[in-house]
Amino acid sequence: MKTTDWIRFNWDLNALEAPASTPEKYHLRLAERDEHEAVVRVLNASLSLDSEWSPYARSISEFLDKQLEAAFSKKEKESHVLVLSHGTRIIGASLLDEAAEHEFHVVSGPCVMVEYQRRGFGSLLLHASLHHLKERGLKSAQGVTRRTSMAANYVYPKFGGTGEAFEFAFPEAD
Repeated sequence: MKTTDWIRFNWDLNALEAPASTPEKYHLRLAERDEHEAVVRVLNASLSLDSEWSPYARSISEFLDKQLEAAFSKKEKESHVLVLSHGTRIIGASLLDEAAEHEFHVVSGPCVMVEYQRRGFGSLLLHASLHHLKERGLKSAQGVTRRTSMAANYVYPKFGGTGEAFEFAFPEAD
């Protein structure tokens, strides 16, 4: 195992402002059970095409697959995955864990298809994710990202996010 520097972000959900409106032609909602494969494609494509995550692509993919199986296996019609769609196409997703006692609530972070990145959709997804967790009764939320990632530098500090160094043992990719 290789120990890498990560940052754990914390958001005080009591201080969170109401989310901004979603741009026209885009929709934020919880994924439905039959959208499992589309969500997997979005998460994997978003992470595998980002050089920051590529050394860990296999391990992250395996971890997220297990988390998504759990999220979509619940009896509810909807999962704990927030999606952003453009028309009928899912272009972004954020896997959440609503259990207050768990260590991380923003599990995947906001993942957006490459062709839709740098338009503010990551920030939109993060804010909507935090708002969703607040609506579910959480007082604070945590998420982890690489110290050198775009998320750590530009997205996660938004909405009152504060980061602290975090050592995380992650299995090395082949």
